[in-house]
Amino acid sequence: MHRFYQPILPSSNLFLQHKWDFIDYEIHRQKVKHIRSEIDQRAPRTYPHMYIKPKRLQLEMESFCTIQRQNKFLLEKLEKIHRHGGWVDSDNTQHKPRSINTLARQKEATRICNENRTLLSRIKDEHTSYNRSKQEGSFAMQQKYRANIDKFPREWREMSQDMKRFRADIREKYVYPKFGKSKPKKKKFEQIAQPEPPVIKPILSDVKVEESEVTIHAPSETELKEEPKLQMTILERIKNIFARKRDKTQVKILEEDREEMDDSESEYEINQDKENDEVNESKKKDEASQAKEKDEVAQDKQKDEVSRDKQKGMRKEKKMK
Repeated sequence: MHRFYQPILPSSNLFLQHKWDFIDYEIHRQKVKHIRSEIDQRAPRTYPHMYIKPKRLQLEMESFCTIQRQNKFLLEKLEKIHRHGGWVDSDNTQHKPRSINTLARQKEATRICNENRTLLSRIKDEHTSYNRSKQEGSFAMQQKYRANIDKFPREWREMSQDMKRFRADIREKYVYPKFGKSKPKKKKFEQIAQPEPPVIKPILSDVKVEESEVTIHAPSETELKEEPKLQMTILERIKNIFARKRDKTQVKILEEDREEMDDSESEYEINQDKENDEVNESKKKDEASQAKEKDEVAQDKQKDEVSRDKQKGMRKEKKMK
């Protein structure tokens, strides 16, 4: 471990010299770490007008508003295309990719494969002209002799781990006691004991409660369609827990929640009807606009045909003259 250490001054014992030099170095490091400066090097006070720029914030807000407006327009266009479909057909299945000189390239590939097979068989049939095991044995002996003479060991991973342990022991024994420090201990995480669930005791202890048979009611399809939202939610569960702690019944809470749910369902149905009416009105407007466009196109075609007929008549009259 200490053979590869090179001291500045010559020494008879490399191990002790390494130990002493490392102690001096660690003491110097601790002094530098705990040194205090005599000059005030704190940063100056920063004022808000230096880093808050309202003009930049205004420009960013305006750019954000323009982007949002453009995104809204694009979304409306995409919705219109999704409803009524596009006007341009993008079908391009008629064209098929074609290759050039397929037969010539296939012949060249087969020729190359045959040549590779023959070359591989020739390489496998050949034998080496030297003994590999003898050369490996001689190389291992040379490495062993070299490791015995070396000043720097080859097993540097094991040596590095030993060096880390050696330096840690030196810090604990010679460096930390001078500065009033101890080895940092690892934090032990204690498991938090979970509280047991509270046991609910009945108020009337004299009354005997008879155990009734449990019957499971399977709802029909009509009941499921009529009441799709009468399931237990998180709020209902929380309210039931508080009701149990206060020894109150759950029936009243459930009835109140169902009334609230009925009110919310009626509001939801009204809003949904409004939305459906708006969608129907927009569809009617779109259909009317499309009908107008078709009428305009038909009128333009009629006008073009009339003008063409007139031009043909004029040409015939000129030829007759």
